[in-house]
Amino acid sequence: MPPIVAYHRITGPHTFPFEADARHAVTRFPFEWSRTPWPVAPVRVDENRITSAIAGLADRVVEFRKATVMDRIAEKLNRAAGVAKRATDAIEAAADQLIAREEELTTNRVKAFAPHHEMLDSHNRDLNQLEDALKLISNGIPLDASGSSPSAPNPPSTEKI
Repeated sequence: MPPIVAYHRITGPHTFPFEADARHAVTRFPFEWSRTPWPVAPVRVDENRITSAIAGLADRVVEFRKATVMDRIAEKLNRAAGVAKRATDAIEAAADQLIAREEELTTNRVKAFAPHHEMLDSHNRDLNQLEDALKLISNGIPLDASGSSPSAPNPPSTEKI
């Protein structure tokens, strides 16, 4: 494929790698790009005025770029500074939702295990009653947990003599 050339009003001929690029430049920016060379108009050259105009233009371009870059960087830094706060706020919101549900979960847990607690309380009452009955039988003397009872006869020996 042959190179595609389009002409810029100021910089002159430019070789485009693709036809679509050249077509885009010419159709979208007809006052800057053309398929044919721009006509050269005779100009009286005042080098001092041109030099000062170019210097002024260069200064304006540099200032514009600095301002644009700094504005963009400042905007990004402001957005970046907000990321941590937004992330923290989102985490706190999720934690607040869990904390708000804690009372509901506690109520549901108590309701779910109420029958089991009633059964455990009933068994504890039965054990307390048994313990009270044993204390009455022993006349308030603590029961000896070790050894056999002294009033119990010794079991007969099973050894053959």
